[in-house]
Order: sequence, then structure tokens, then C-alpha cells
Amino acid sequence: MRITPLAEDLRRCLDLRASGEVDDDGRFSMAAAPDPAGASDAELVSFGRLSQLDVRQALTLVLKRQWERYVAVRAEKERDGNVGASPSAAAGGPGACRHLSREFHPGADGSATAEELFALFEEQEHYASRSGYDARSFQALAHHCILLNLHLLSIHGPEMEAFAASQSAERSLLRVAPAALSDAYWLKQRLWREMEDEVGSLLLALEARALENQRLQQQWMETFGPSYLPLVELECRFASLERMIRRKGEYPDLGLQKLEKLEGEHLRREEQEAARLRCLLARAKAGPLPGAGGMPLEGAEVLAYEEDSRKLLREIYRLTHPDVVGHRCFTEAQKERLADCYREAVAFADAAALDDVEIALGMRSLPSLQSILVRARRIWECMGLDVNEASVIRGDTLAERMEWLDAKIAELEEEAKGVRADLLAAATDPDVREKRASMASEALIAQVNRGLAEKREWYEAQIPGLDARLRQLCGQPEQA
Repeated sequence: MRITPLAEDLRRCLDLRASGEVDDDGRFSMAAAPDPAGASDAELVSFGRLSQLDVRQALTLVLKRQWERYVAVRAEKERDGNVGASPSAAAGGPGACRHLSREFHPGADGSATAEELFALFEEQEHYASRSGYDARSFQALAHHCILLNLHLLSIHGPEMEAFAASQSAERSLLRVAPAALSDAYWLKQRLWREMEDEVGSLLLALEARALENQRLQQQWMETFGPSYLPLVELECRFASLERMIRRKGEYPDLGLQKLEKLEGEHLRREEQEAARLRCLLARAKAGPLPGAGGMPLEGAEVLAYEEDSRKLLREIYRLTHPDVVGHRCFTEAQKERLADCYREAVAFADAAALDDVEIALGMRSLPSLQSILVRARRIWECMGLDVNEASVIRGDTLAERMEWLDAKIAELEEEAKGVRADLLAAATDPDVREKRASMASEALIAQVNRGLAEKREWYEAQIPGLDARLRQLCGQPEQA
């Protein structure tokens, strides 16, 4: 996605008028063009009307100005240490801060709200109402522009043209719709936007909680890992010897080699756990932990999983393979998003390149594959347009659009429910609470380390005796 700043859009407006591509009605003066660095919302609305811009283009200019101010304020606060914004806000400008879009809204950081913007447009010879927008629909228009990321794009690009065409079609549908149906439609749109905001806020909270938990797990492994990992390996050896001795008592004819072979499955599982812990310890020493993917299925579910996943992978492959995408009219940003989908799903088909720990952390679940497929299909539906595909209202009739909104609202409600459950689980994880408590003070850390050392010493003392007993039961000489 190519981010277009306000200054570039204003310059393009002037270039079009100077070239004669836009008719001059005699009211426009080049000298009246606002300075991007100091333009007010009112000046941009006036500029849009005098430039004969479509009302949606003019609104996007204003939102673009608000967005750039919003990013600048966040950058300043970040420099002052008042907010946890990304340092890229200070260095990279609005284009480097797309992650803030979910938090941005009309009126952010003291700019004009959507209601105030409608009043500004109406002061300019009823700029909004002459284009078919009342206060409510204009506010919806402003929020929809932001959902589609139009405030990041050029007002002269294909995305704006497609959006204007879609909005015109929507206005035509609403003009002939009964008032009750029109009211229901706007209500669903508003609920959809509110649900988008709610899910976004929940996801931000979950991400913050998950990162906090990961940092704590990392800190715990860094603090206790060098002592804890040898203890786990000793515990595994002790449990293995006890199982073989017990099995020897139940089946006296079994020899040592047969017992060790029967013990193999337990040993593999324990080695996998030990490998996982070694991986966590290495990551704790190296830096931040990556997030875990879906867990692989087991047992009879594997066959069904493989059949369903093959179907999903084939469809994802068909829509995202670089050879297919390269021959279509996707934008560069869309090609990259499709490449991400391909890497997330198809790249894991070759398990030979992954070790057991990577598979456990990275294998995708069926819901993950289905989610990837939905993303890929949305990108195909908006081929050539750098918009937020998930926020394009679909349907040729008002009834179809309302049905789409109903489905989207239900999907978001279910997503919010799941995120809330994940957030509660992350916030109340007993393992996390126990580990946090163990590092509450230097005295407690020393106490835990003493406890780990005592357990290691006990197992080290017990294991030789168990090993000798097992060999004696099997008629094997003791190891030197």
C-alpha cells in the first residue's frame, strides 16, 4: 500500500486544475490553496468545494489531515514517555504508523468530530446534503473511510473511485427504501462499527497480556532455567527407572533391552518436553519469544484433519501461489498479503524442514487455515484496490447488504466472545501467577533455587540405586 500524504493530494489537485483537467468555475484561486502544514479542517472543506471535489474526496482530505496530526501528537507523547506508541511514529511519519489506524477516529486529539465535520461541510453551501448525506449518514461515511484505510491513500486513486461508486449505489438504494428499513440499515452499520472497535480493543488487551505473560515466562526461564532443566531431566530418568522396575515385577521374563524398548514411547515424550524447555531457555537467553501457533491433532482425528486440511491447502495454494498471483492485477501490497497467506499455510506442508519443537509451535489448526482462506478470498474480491478488504460492505441490494452486516456482526460477536475467554485465561493462568510469585523478591528467588538444588541432589542420590536394582533384577552387571 502506497501511503499518500496530505501535501501530495493537495499538489495533485492543483496540478489537475492547472492542466485544465478540472473545469474552473471562476471561484477558485491558486493562492487560496491551504498550506498542508497549517491547514484547518474548515480550510480543507472550503478548498474541496472550490476545487469541485467529490464530497467523499474532500472528507478524506480532512481525515488525512486529522490522521497526520494524530500521528504527530502520538509521536510527541512517545518521545516524552507519556504513551507506549511505536518509536516509528517519530521517525517514519504517518506511513510508518498504520498500526495506529484502529485507534484513530474523527475528532482524535482535539480535531473536529464527525458531527462537527458535517456542520463544517454544511456551512459550505450545504456541501454534504447536496451530495445526499444527512448528519447520520455523513458520520457513517467518515467512519467507513477510516475502516477502509482511505485516509492513507490518494484521493485520486482507484480505491477512492471504487468507494465513491459503492457509496453512490448505496445512496440510490436508500433513496427508495422505506424509512424503517433505512433506519435499520444505519443501525446495523453503526453496530458493526462498534463491534469492530470492541474486538480491536479486546485484541490489543489480549496482545498486551500475552506479551506480559511471555516476558514473565522468559524471565522465569532466565532466572531458574539453568537449575530447572537438569532437574526435569533427572525427574524423567527417575520415573523411567521406576516404570521399568514395576514392569519387570509384572512380567518377570522381560529382559533389560525389551524393557528399554517398551519404555521408548515414554522416553520420546519426555525428550520432547526436555527439548521444548531447552528451546525456551535458549530463547530466554536470546530475546523475546515468538507466539505459538495451533496445536496438532492426535488419534483418530488425524485422518479427518488431513482430508480437510488438504482441501483448504489446495484452495489456498490456488489463490496465493506466486505464479498465479503474478499474472493478476493485484497491487504490490495485495501481492505481499497473499504471499503472507501462502507462507503461513502452504510453507508448513513440508514438515521435513522442521524439528519437533517447531512443528509443535507452528503447525496450523483447521480454523487457522480457514481464516487464511477467508483473507485470501477477500483480497481477490478487491483485486487492484488497496483497501481494507474486511471492511467492504457487500451486496447488490439493501437486503443483501443487511444480510452481510448481520453475518459480520454475528462473526464479530463470536470473535469477541472467544477473545474475552482467552483474555480471562491469560489473566488467571495459575502457572503464570505461581511463577510471578516465585520472583517477587530476591529472598524468594534464593529460596526457590535452594529447593531446586535440594530436589536435584535427592534424585542424583536415588537414581544410581534404582539403576543398580533394575540391572540386578535383569541379571545385568552394574555399570562402572
